[in-house]
Amino acid sequence: MTIHGKTFKAIGAAYNSRNIFDILDIKAFDGRAELYITHGNGVVLFRTAQEHVMTGYNLFNSLEEERFSRGSVHQLRENINTGHQQLMTVQIGGQEYYLNHTPVGVDDWQLTMLVPVKVVSGRMQQSTFITSAFFLLIAALIIAAFIVLYTDSARKVLQAEESARKAAEGANLAKSQFLSNMSHDIRTPMNAIIGMTKIASTHMEEPEKVSDCLRKIELSGRLLVGLINDILDMSRIESGKMTLNNDTASLVEVMENLVGITQPTVRQKNQNFNIRLHNIVHEKLVFDSLRLSQILINLLGNAVKFTPDGGSISTEVTELPSQKAGYAHFLFRVSDNGIGISPEFQKNMFTSFMRERDSRIDKIEGSGLGMAITKMIVDMMGGTIEVESELGRGSSFTVELDFLIDEKPEELILPAMHILIADDDPDTCRSASDFLTEMRVAADMALSGSKAVEMAKAAHDSGNDYQFIFLDWKMPDLGGVEAAKSIRRYVGEEVPILIISAYDWSGIELEANAAGVNGFIQKPFFKSTLYGCIQKYYLGQEAEAPAPQQEKLILTGRRILLVEDNEINQEIAREWMTELGAQVETAWNGREAVERFGSSPVGYYDLILMDIQMPVMNGYDAAKAIRASDRRDARSIPVFAMTADAFSEDIALAKAAGMNSHLAKPLDLTVVLREIKKYFE
Repeated sequence: MTIHGKTFKAIGAAYNSRNIFDILDIKAFDGRAELYITHGNGVVLFRTAQEHVMTGYNLFNSLEEERFSRGSVHQLRENINTGHQQLMTVQIGGQEYYLNHTPVGVDDWQLTMLVPVKVVSGRMQQSTFITSAFFLLIAALIIAAFIVLYTDSARKVLQAEESARKAAEGANLAKSQFLSNMSHDIRTPMNAIIGMTKIASTHMEEPEKVSDCLRKIELSGRLLVGLINDILDMSRIESGKMTLNNDTASLVEVMENLVGITQPTVRQKNQNFNIRLHNIVHEKLVFDSLRLSQILINLLGNAVKFTPDGGSISTEVTELPSQKAGYAHFLFRVSDNGIGISPEFQKNMFTSFMRERDSRIDKIEGSGLGMAITKMIVDMMGGTIEVESELGRGSSFTVELDFLIDEKPEELILPAMHILIADDDPDTCRSASDFLTEMRVAADMALSGSKAVEMAKAAHDSGNDYQFIFLDWKMPDLGGVEAAKSIRRYVGEEVPILIISAYDWSGIELEANAAGVNGFIQKPFFKSTLYGCIQKYYLGQEAEAPAPQQEKLILTGRRILLVEDNEINQEIAREWMTELGAQVETAWNGREAVERFGSSPVGYYDLILMDIQMPVMNGYDAAKAIRASDRRDARSIPVFAMTADAFSEDIALAKAAGMNSHLAKPLDLTVVLREIKKYFE
């Protein structure tokens, strides 16, 4: 309501006070006793009768106009202040009344009773009156208690409303801070993209400088896409549109992709990065590999961001028995020795739009949504996530999930052989040794490079050379490459030596080959990874890997119709497809695409890449028109949606329009190639 230009909120309830007395069945003094509940200043809160002896807003002010034969209003006020009780007599309207009062016990409330003297005198002596009055006071206190409950209920409603208001204000404040953060975080990579583009354009004669600028532009672009994806994912989750796509997937591939994504930043910050496996029995499981990757990338990405240069990060994967039949229970733990998380922020870190205010991290970009999204996905997958952290010492996040077992693990058995594993991480050595033992292979462990050289020499001197040697790249006393060089002095060229690392080994490949290293195996190595590696390098049973240029030749001789109204996007897609050997023809809108397809010979185009939001005719309508034509190839030609609309409903719309695939912008060439291969191979 608005009063004198000010807006007020009120909570009200109506009830009949007489009903309360009917329930209590108070009939003393022929119903002529009146009870008043007032504030200590006399303001009336509650009265029992419809016809009142005393009228007015303030009982005590009204009584000041009456004549007291025993006591006074002044004495009444004094008694209230001191907590005393006193029976008084007052003349009201020519009739004499007894007046008694007592505190109610709620705030400063007082209970006052008025009873005609003649009613009391005619029916009982004063002592009896006092007893009856006491009964009425008790009854009135019950009424007061009822009012207290009502008032308390109203207070709780008000408190709930106030809490909701504060929560809404907090959410609005968090969103305002989020928008402020996003303004900064979006401008940062945009500034890098624009700035590095300018630098590259002025240093075209310096290939290394241009290459460095392009690398930074790509990293900034990926950061920008990551921020946008976080916002879109949160929107999808909150609207209930995100669903799980559970299918048979490989845990090996998830972890290998995780390493590949994390590796560049880890190397740039010179961080020590380890992935350890414990008791992994099942590698093929039924789960949403995309969402599991998202969980782990978020956790590992934060660990890398909030761990200083030269710090340590580890990821552990442990398989445990599940309480659910046919399932395997997995524990994923990401730990670091970074800056840690304050206890206060730990309470809110899974809340949307929340970022810790810390001078050490204010310059680190992020949406403030990653952990909230992670928690929501974990909940969707029926799992749990917990955090342990201490400021200045680091953090550890643990995710536990149950995955349906796809099939019984394949039994991998190797011929009898003797293998040496050298790694300064005991867990890595032990895990690899356990896997090899399961494959019926004898494995020895060395926890340093110098120890590995010593053991290889001793085995050679005894005439029992190791038949396969794994050496960790980075060991404190003697690195894997140096150890390999020393070991080659004792063993022949026929003994395979492989370098173990969680990092890309392209930077040391030439040096390693010169030292006698045969190849590289990336951490974490699962049982199947070890098996495949030994099959390839020792038994020579793995097929040759395709030459790098073979992938580029998959589009040679293919003709693609590219439908895109944005000139820059069209140039990017055309350049990519041309480099892959395709002949590319372009159309600027859906209608032009339909006309080009309709006027071309049957089978002329092998693929149509179709933007969605275009003038004249959009991509959905164009795809429907192409599918509806009576040409022999109208239903068979692959049509890919190529759009910035990336929600699940957009994918459904593309499918409903007859499109074969949905490619989200910005396009990822790897994803584009993977989709094209489905139709061309």
